Order: sequence, then C-alpha cells, then structure tokens
Amino acid sequence: MNYKRRAVSICLSILMFLMTFSQLIVYAADLGSEFIIISCGAKSNNKEFHLDFDRKIDIPLQSIPFEEYVQYSVDDGSYQDLTLEDYVFVNNNRMDIFLKNPLEGKKVKFKIESFSIIDEYNSYNTNEIISPEIDLSQIGEIKNLPSALSLYENETIFLEIETTEYAATSDIKWELESGEEDKLIIIPNGFVCQVIAKRTGMYTVSVYDIRNPKSKKTCNITVKAHDEKAVSIQSMTLDDNRIEMKVGNVRRLIPRVYPEEANIKNIVYYVEDPAIISVINNELIAEKKGSTKISVEVTDINDNVFTAECIVSVDEYVSDKPVLSMPVASLPSGTYVGPQSLYLETDNRLNTIYYTTDGSEPNSGSNVYRNAIYIDKDVTIKAIAIRNYSKSDVLVLNYKILPQEDNEIIQPKEDRQDSGRTIKSAVEAVEEIKEIINKLTKDKKKTIAKEIEDALCYTSLGENIVSENVLGEFTKTIFSMEQVQIIVNTPELRTLFGIDESKLSKQVVLTPVDEPQFTDVTEKHWAREPIKRASQMGLVAGLPDGRFAPAAPLKVADTFTFLDRLFVLNQVTEMKLPRTTVEKYITNKEHWAFSSMASIASKLSEETLKTISNLGPDGDISRELLCQIIYEITDGKLEPVRDEIAFADIENSPYKEAINYCVRVGLISGVDSCHMAPKKDLTRAELMTILIRLHKKLRQR
Repeated sequence: MNYKRRAVSICLSILMFLMTFSQLIVYAADLGSEFIIISCGAKSNNKEFHLDFDRKIDIPLQSIPFEEYVQYSVDDGSYQDLTLEDYVFVNNNRMDIFLKNPLEGKKVKFKIESFSIIDEYNSYNTNEIISPEIDLSQIGEIKNLPSALSLYENETIFLEIETTEYAATSDIKWELESGEEDKLIIIPNGFVCQVIAKRTGMYTVSVYDIRNPKSKKTCNITVKAHDEKAVSIQSMTLDDNRIEMKVGNVRRLIPRVYPEEANIKNIVYYVEDPAIISVINNELIAEKKGSTKISVEVTDINDNVFTAECIVSVDEYVSDKPVLSMPVASLPSGTYVGPQSLYLETDNRLNTIYYTTDGSEPNSGSNVYRNAIYIDKDVTIKAIAIRNYSKSDVLVLNYKILPQEDNEIIQPKEDRQDSGRTIKSAVEAVEEIKEIINKLTKDKKKTIAKEIEDALCYTSLGENIVSENVLGEFTKTIFSMEQVQIIVNTPELRTLFGIDESKLSKQVVLTPVDEPQFTDVTEKHWAREPIKRASQMGLVAGLPDGRFAPAAPLKVADTFTFLDRLFVLNQVTEMKLPRTTVEKYITNKEHWAFSSMASIASKLSEETLKTISNLGPDGDISRELLCQIIYEITDGKLEPVRDEIAFADIENSPYKEAINYCVRVGLISGVDSCHMAPKKDLTRAELMTILIRLHKKLRQR
C-alpha cells in the first residue's frame, strides 16, 4: 500500500464521542502522542481482534475506509493488506478487526499507518504505529479473586483482580450470578469492580475473560447486618495526590484505607470544577484544559468520615491546531419573501458544521448540520465548523421573513455551485412546482394530496416530513422527493393541493434539564447515569412529585413517547406502513400520546402492530416486545459488539431473534448469566439505560 501519496485528510486517532450527534472519524494533527495502544486482545472465535486506546477524541464520523490503513503479519511474516472480506469497526475506545480466516494458535501483529495533513491535498507526513503482538496460542487467566468475603449492610468494597499479560481490559466480564441486583450492586470497570452491599443475604460474583470462559473465578459474598464487630477506618489516603492528564485521558483515583480490612460504607468524589474533570465511579475523565481539586470522602460502616484531596492538572492534547475556515451560507443575511431553505457548507469534508437557531453560541453539543435548514420566521442562525479540537469563527446570519403577499420586498437571489449542481432559492423552487401544479387535472391533484397525506410522518423536530418508503408511485412520477418536502412545508402549495392540515407532522419538543434531581434516584442507583443523561437530552422528565419511579413498569403510551423522541432526535423518520394502515390499529386520535404511538407504529410490521393494538395505550411492555420493536425499527442493522449468549428462557419466545440481536449489539443484558426474563415488564430505569445505549449506536451509523 502506497500511503505516502494518498491525499486524504485523516489520521487514525480513535474514539467514538459519547455525546456528539454523529459518528466517528479519526484524523488530526500531531499524531506522535495521540495514538497510544494500551492493550490488545482477541475474542473467543479467534477471528475477531481488538485494539484498545488510551483516550477519546470528540470528532464526528464520516465514511473513512479504515481497512486501507491496517496491515497485519502472522508469525513474524511480512505485513499484508486486509482483504475485502475483512473489515475494521471503530467503537468507543476500541478498534475491532474482523478477519475472514481463523488464526488460532498464531501470533498476529498489526501495523496501522496514519497521517497528519495540513490540508486535503498537500503538506502531509506519515506515521507508523506498530501494535503489541496478539498471541493466540496463549489465553487470559484470572488471578487473585478471593473465593469468599463477608460484608456488612451498606458496605462498599473494590474487588481487584490480576490477569496474565494476554488479557485485555475490555475482555474482562463481571457478573452477579446469584442474588438480586438491587440488593448487591456491582459496578464493573475492567480489572476492578465496585461492590455495594445493600441488603443481607448470600450472593455470588463472577469474573472471566470472554476469550477464555474457563478462566471464570467466583467470589461468594455474605452480607450480614451491622454489628459492633465492624472495623472502623483509622486513616485514609489516595493513591496519588497530584495528577497530570491530557484532555480526553481517563484514569482511576482509588482511596486507600488503614487498616485494609476496615468496612467502607460509602465513597463520594467532589470536583471543584466539573467542567475540567468529570468522575464516573472511580474514574477521572479529563474534559478540558485547566486545574482543579478533587476531594474524596470515605465513610466507614460506623459513620466515621475521612477526606483526602488531589490536585489534577489537565493540558490540551493537540498543540498545533489548524485554523478552520468559517462555514459558507447559500443565503446572506437579509429580508426574504416566504419560507426559505438555507444550505451551509465547509471547505473541508472532514469538518462538521454545528448550528443554533436561538441566538446562542454553537458548539459540539449543538445541532449538527446535515440537510437544508428550513426558515419560515424571523431568526438568528449561528454556525461553526469543528474538527477534532479545532474550530472556526462563528458565522452569524440574521433573517427576516415576510408574508408572500408583501411583493414590494425584493427577494435576494444567490445561486451557488455545490458539488457541480446549482442550488435554487426557495422562491424559484416554489415557482417551478407551481408550474407543474397548473398542468395537473383536479383528479390528479386529489390523488397526489391523498398519497402525500398517507406518507406524512407523524412527528418531527420541526419540518413536515414525507416518508419516501410509503409515498405513492404516482406522486413520485410527477415530483422529486425534494419537491414533495417543499410542498408539505409551504402553506401556499399545501392549499393548492388541499392537503389536510391536521395530518401535518407534530413537532416533538425536547426539554433538556441541565442538572436533574430525582428524590428516588440516589448517587448509587445502578441506572443513575442513564437516567440523568436521558433527562439532560430532553427525552424524559420526572413525576410531578419530584420522583422518577425507576422501578415502575412502563405502559405502551409512555414507552412509545420516549422511543419516538429518541428516533426523531436521530432522524430515524422513515415509515414502513402508511397512515391508512397505522390508523386501523392506533385509533384514538384524542389520546395524549397518539402522534408518538402512531409514529413508532408506522415503523413496525403489521404483525407487531396488531400485538401493540391488543395491549392498548395502557398495556405493559415486556422486555422481549421492546427488543422486537427496536429490531424492526433499526432493520436489524446495528453493529454487533459481542457474541450471542444462550439464555435458557428465550427458546420459546416468539421474539428470540430480536432478543439475540439486542444482546449482540449491546442494548440489553440478561438478569443473570443464564436468564433474560423476556416476559418481565420493562421498567423506567431499564428503558433509560437502553435508550442511551441505542442513542450511541444510532450516532455511530
């Protein structure tokens, strides 16, 4: 492979951004310190390999052929290219490499070539990264897990294991094999697992390397009531009191107590400036440059409190940031007659444009520009181009939209060339459609109106959207899909066709909460983070009394409302069923959740829709039915991240295939290592966890 002549503006620094609104690409300057492999491993079928990296890069995914930058050698042979039947998949902190031919018993080494390029066509240099060897003749072994432990109620401990050099962090699997998960809470984190004892009882925790199931070790834990024999803490320190990190780095901060056998009740991390460092479990995540103090408070079983502090300094990861050009708009600021479509572009396809419509400053958490922005009222739009940690100046656009009868206002026209085609102004596009309409007979107009009405999506984030999947063929012979979208979003054109205004897409309003507080979701609740994240995204709100009710079973209406918000947010709008079919089953148009229920129903098979109809809006949703709904809406095309698990209780489930799919793609887990409980009612906490995982998967694709 001759990479030195490849004019592609990327470099392979890997990581999927957890909250960004698109997928991943790896590129940037200054590769030397950005791309550091910290572990590697191979899955159990000896055909799948992964390489783990030590940091995350907040960048959107574009279609980059990673395969072209990876070579491998077998048993110290020469490096060879991946074939067309091999492929590379990037997800979170990991690159997965899938090889067609099994290599069991071989030693495999990977070479990854990547680039640092000033612009898209010249001034580049090449860097080679050689990974550690993956020795498939060796397998990971688990060491030093105690076989039995005795804890008191409300005590917290950290189980820490050692492994052979062949085990990778991401291959370590912790499970609660026996006991109820709300009575003994486990929080896995690679080689360490936090255990929180909530109730008395007998429990079994296991850990194994997924490449070597025989490596499983178990720890039998007895939780007993608190008594006077509990050991108090005498002193406490941290494993480090001054830490230096780079933006995107992750590292653990562990409290050490004396005596070691002291019974810990609780550990809380307080960060002076959460914008610089965030904490998940005992992991520190460097968010931005700066310095902050972290206080760790440990409470023992006798309610004695000990505190230790650590200073963390965070520096930028990329030193020489390229200056990005500001986005270019198809419409300059000004006064326009009637609705307009605004197109934005950037001078480099690796840049991502983010924009706001409320006058606030755009950043990587703002709307991602993908399609034309529809403008039908006075608005200020601000846009910025971002790539990796570099960004452009902010483009500010101010538009005043007048009714179309105010003809004394002159409409500015600026055709521009975009990838070889001319982009027409909204006024010109409307006039062209009018010319076509004037040539249609009354009957043809009625036919088109009915076909468009039947294909109008029930919900959207603002625009009216027509689903091409179910749009009638006659309309497609007359108008392009772009013209159909203009028709449904232009009142004048809708009137010419006589389109029923009541069938227009209902706007989904997301109301994010910056710092959600629910009285029944504690710091240690197993689903606290996904509940918090879902609330911050505006997907869910709590109950009027301040509770979230995480264990409450979900009804069809609530479930479909939450699902619809997520899918609309991720632009999953295409329908599988037209409105005439959907409304045979979802009949109550006066129900508060009708639009969302119908929106989700339109994306399902008619067979599944019949099941939903029989349940009704107030019916309970089972875990297996949710799997089927997600399976159908995503067309079974989300990328798998794990092998299939043989759950003993899904063999007779009509949704077995959907359950296995959701397990493989990492959306749902069993209630233990052998059971899925497919017919168990879905709870609010479970759904929030699944929604956040699904959100990440949708962004990846």
